[in-house]
Amino acid sequence: MILLVAFGKRGYGLMAHNLAFSIKKHSPDLKIGLWVDEWLHSQLPDKSLFDDIRILSESDYRNDKGKVDPAIAKTQIYRLGCE
Repeated sequence: MILLVAFGKRGYGLMAHNLAFSIKKHSPDLKIGLWVDEWLHSQLPDKSLFDDIRILSESDYRNDKGKVDPAIAKTQIYRLGCE
């Protein structure tokens, strides 16, 4: 399975969508998981491209000051992928 993580700006959700579309076109049997924030989940054009979609909690990508911090998500990618 390929795990994609998208949060923050709408463009990241659209990029995950486009990447999933390309992967499915060339490898239709490959499973794709998406971890996404709640707002981006509502913005996805075609959720059927993903085999597993999970909503991130804000603590998975925001620091203690409430700002989006990609390092927080990156440092826990194995935990996110194994839940």
